[in-house]
Amino acid sequence: FRSIKYMTTSGQKVLDGIKKTKDLDEKLENDLKNAIDDFNKTSNYINKEEDIRKSRSPFDLLKEGEGQKLEIKGQVKWDIGKKLNIGKWSRNDDLLAEICKTITSFLNSNNGTIIIGALEKDKWQELLDKNEWRYINQGDYSVIGINNDVEQQPKGDRQQKFTQDIITKLMSSLEPQYPDKLIETQIANIPDSNLKLFTIWVEKSPGKSGYYFNKKFYVRRGDADIPL
Repeated sequence: FRSIKYMTTSGQKVLDGIKKTKDLDEKLENDLKNAIDDFNKTSNYINKEEDIRKSRSPFDLLKEGEGQKLEIKGQVKWDIGKKLNIGKWSRNDDLLAEICKTITSFLNSNNGTIIIGALEKDKWQELLDKNEWRYINQGDYSVIGINNDVEQQPKGDRQQKFTQDIITKLMSSLEPQYPDKLIETQIANIPDSNLKLFTIWVEKSPGKSGYYFNKKFYVRRGDADIPL
């Protein structure tokens, strides 16, 4: 009888152990399902956020002002400051270099948008008015467009050459290589105007090594591009 009782008790322990293991497996399975659901919700939110950003016009986005995911630039190559102050266009390669730094910081930090063709209103509006320069105010910015940058290009498809200038600079200075699948560009007209804005959409690189511009590694911190 003792043997039978011992076998019965042992058998019950085994059954209890199996039940606990089954309960644990079910808990792990539920936890895994919940984790996957949370991940999908987060991914859907991020994708939805990016879709909303791309669905909005660059002109409308100017109302938000600069931040972690948005950078606003005036020109690409030709310095409007020199034009307004001394009366002639002057090439300034630092302007394009600053844009490339921002692209690099977005690649290394988070998805981001760069809008080119708008100046800070409080710094530029008086000078623009003095020179009777054509612009449209939007938020904290005076929109001058990229028209003058485009017009300085050689004859032919000037808009395409304008875009190619930026891509060529990135291809020659970005390491390890130009990520064409992570960068999109667009030239868009401002409603009720012949002014144009240039937009660059940048996706964060999925790789771990990151990107370097002119041998320097940049990250986005607020509205600034920080070299590390």
